[in-house]
Amino acid sequence: MRYFQESGVSKHSPEIKGRLLVVDDQPTILEAIEKRLERFLYDVETTSTSKEAMAFLQNQQFDILVTEIHTPAINGIELMDKAMQLYPDIASIVISGQTDVETAIVAMRLGASNYLMKPLNVDTLVLSVQKIMEKINLVRENKKYQQALVKANKALISEMNKSKMILNAAGQGIVGVNRNGRVTFINPAAEHLLGWSSEVVTGLDFHELTHNKKADGSPFALEHCPICATFSGTTWYQGSNLVFWRMDGSCFPVRYVSTPILEEEKPAGAVIIFNDITERKQAEEKLNLYRDHLEEMVEERTRQLEQANIQLKKDITARKKAENEAEVRRQQLIDADKMVSLGTLVAGVAHEINNPNNFIMMNTPLLHRAWLDCQAIIEKYYAENDDFLLGGLPYSEMRNHIPELFSGIADGSERIKQIVLSLKNYARQEPSDMSQTVDLNEVLKKALVLLANPIKKATNHFKIEYGSKVPLIRGNFQRLEQVLINVIQNACQSLPDPSKGITIKTMHDEANRQVVVEVHDEGIGIPKANLKQIQDPFFTTKRQLGGTGLGLSVSAGIIEEHQGSIKFDSRKGKGTKVRIAFPEGSGA
Repeated sequence: MRYFQESGVSKHSPEIKGRLLVVDDQPTILEAIEKRLERFLYDVETTSTSKEAMAFLQNQQFDILVTEIHTPAINGIELMDKAMQLYPDIASIVISGQTDVETAIVAMRLGASNYLMKPLNVDTLVLSVQKIMEKINLVRENKKYQQALVKANKALISEMNKSKMILNAAGQGIVGVNRNGRVTFINPAAEHLLGWSSEVVTGLDFHELTHNKKADGSPFALEHCPICATFSGTTWYQGSNLVFWRMDGSCFPVRYVSTPILEEEKPAGAVIIFNDITERKQAEEKLNLYRDHLEEMVEERTRQLEQANIQLKKDITARKKAENEAEVRRQQLIDADKMVSLGTLVAGVAHEINNPNNFIMMNTPLLHRAWLDCQAIIEKYYAENDDFLLGGLPYSEMRNHIPELFSGIADGSERIKQIVLSLKNYARQEPSDMSQTVDLNEVLKKALVLLANPIKKATNHFKIEYGSKVPLIRGNFQRLEQVLINVIQNACQSLPDPSKGITIKTMHDEANRQVVVEVHDEGIGIPKANLKQIQDPFFTTKRQLGGTGLGLSVSAGIIEEHQGSIKFDSRKGKGTKVRIAFPEGSGA
């Protein structure tokens, strides 16, 4: 919007290339996308919540929906589905921060035009939007052309028996033949399309004159010609599967309607109305090219995900087993604390996901049965009226794909159920590998992904400052992640209300050759009397809330194992700052 105000371009200007709705819970991403797309003259509305997105969709019409897949309340897949219910022609681009091939397939089956991964390259998004808008405009032009063509055909058929002057003024080719297939009348439009004059073709065999050969030059027998069957019959035909040949030896594809002429209820010939559909065929070829390109992109992304999965399995296999019984006992304490944290996370995630997913799982079979009940009526309409568009595609194609779509929805719902179960992987017991090279910034990012819901509920003022050129350390990624989860979760629980904030910083203390992470909250603080005991095993002030008193004790042990240190600076009612430091190149 700011770009339009600065450039003086109106949102309603004919220069605007399209309208987009962008949904993402990260304001910086929304701002970057909005600025970039508006410079390409796209009208962009942005929102960070699916609820506001639905309000936009119910009051405005958009060409493209760009949505993060993991949005609160309503996920990106469901939001895309609801948008398509409101506007069947809307295109969708789905963005995800996870390499989840099943989610990508579900999104594409539901009609998504593209599936992009985070971190998002805005230029890639702009290119995708441009290609999708080209496809949308092409489809719209093709629809307009088809609608105009159908309207013209109906008008010509209804006016066939009017005066010859009206026939001669018609823009489509019209040829009259007797029951033997000999030309009795040809209008100027047909003369122009075929290159023959009325004087030359009158009395000639229409089949031999225009379509006794196929497009490849091979013979097309009279007994196989649907047009010629109307000359001595009572059934009319229409189609677009023939080519007509011109006098100069060139051919062109036609859409035709052949209607019998009856005299005293006996066949006396036919009237053939036809049009050159070369441009429509070219438009269909372009649409097929765009579709093939999208399929190639999906296949390539699928291969990348498969390779990533193979590498992940190798990394898991490479983990070392515990070396002694003491380490096993320590691991059990770590896992016990991890399960306490996991219980809090799973409760929030399950509440957010299971309710809408149960709605999908209960209603999908009902919709499928409704489709099966309606299909007989639709098939009858299809048989009587030829093909028509359903959901933006010909019904002859859609009737084979709709069962697959229902199956895809059911499979996707089952996949969502498995997402909640996959959180258990965080709590699984594994031997510690202290020889890993660890980027503390990456550890923090992984921890924040798991804590997104608690942080969102705890504060409206959350700030992260990643240090640049922070050296790598030696140790165990998973254990360091557990430490940060525990410290950040404690910070969230200390805040009295969402108006208080949390700030997290990573940095390189060059003077002391240390890698540091600081977590500063504006919470209730820690009483001075408790500061000396907070790292003691089983000491907790939150036992009535399910606390075990093992969190900081286990975390302190992990930090010591990495040759690091943890310090607390806190005053009651003023908040707490936790400083965790590791020597460069630390670890076992």
